[in-house]
Amino acid sequence: MSARGTLVRVLCMVAAFTSTNAARAACADDPDYRQMDFLVGSWDVSSHGEKTAEVTWSRELGGCGLHEVWRAAPGRSGMGMMSYTPLRDSLTYYWVSETGANNVYSQAEARPNDLTFLIETRHPSGTGKRARRFRLALQQDGTVLEDSRFSDNGAPYQPEFQLVWTRKQETTTHD
Repeated sequence: MSARGTLVRVLCMVAAFTSTNAARAACADDPDYRQMDFLVGSWDVSSHGEKTAEVTWSRELGGCGLHEVWRAAPGRSGMGMMSYTPLRDSLTYYWVSETGANNVYSQAEARPNDLTFLIETRHPSGTGKRARRFRLALQQDGTVLEDSRFSDNGAPYQPEFQLVWTRKQETTTHD
């Protein structure tokens, strides 16, 4: 191949890479990536009225993903990353805990201010399957309801837990 042909190919690859990066940079303005925005901020998490954790969500990577930090009792803390996946036209959520447990929720149903993630794993007994529906929904009072339900081997879904997230008040300091 001639030097000119090689140069043309390299320039085409650079142009394609640049346009791909420009498309990624536009995540902050893309409604598909913004459907998670109701989670951004710091929250107190409670179960049956008792505080059990704190969670903080922040936009990262130019708005292409949300980063979660979950602080709870030892053995129950972890981190998550959530993003829109254009190839599947769906959200993906990845979770890892301080104990090394992790899950990838690669199926999602999204409605305004209401996200439900689906996962299927091996049943804890080692035999069969467990499906889990994990929902985060903004409520009229500004709290977020976290609702988890499971189904063992195709049985009807049963409640696993419900948590209520209350947005922390931002504190301002005066000089």
